[in-house]
Amino acid sequence: MWAGRLIHHIIQTCANTPCIFRTSPSEALALRSVLCIAYFAEFSNIFLRLSNLLRRRKSPGRVLQAMNLALLGSFAVSRLGNFFFAVRIFWQARSHIHPQIFKMLTSIQVSGYLLNLLWFFKIAKIAMKPAQKLA
Repeated sequence: MWAGRLIHHIIQTCANTPCIFRTSPSEALALRSVLCIAYFAEFSNIFLRLSNLLRRRKSPGRVLQAMNLALLGSFAVSRLGNFFFAVRIFWQARSHIHPQIFKMLTSIQVSGYLLNLLWFFKIAKIAMKPAQKLA
């Protein structure tokens, strides 16, 4: 798990660095706007961490199931819906972004979206388990 987190932070650094250190005002505005929108994805982490805490505390199955459904909903909104919106905004701003930076960030965004989609299905599978199996 730590290796995955390390890779996640390396990718985040690669994605954030151009947003922070670009010099063109229009490019900086475009990149930072998308970055701010994309960071709403972290909203789902609140429910992920609560789910982990409740599981460790041996909470009842119904409570775990409700939290997993909340996680699934927050993940769908903040990581799939919101990220799709951020990519759309990024695409609209492409004329303001250096082509190499645009290509690099597009590959990161597409990879991130696909990863989020895979995680969504994994969370959905857990969320759909009967409450008895979660306790």
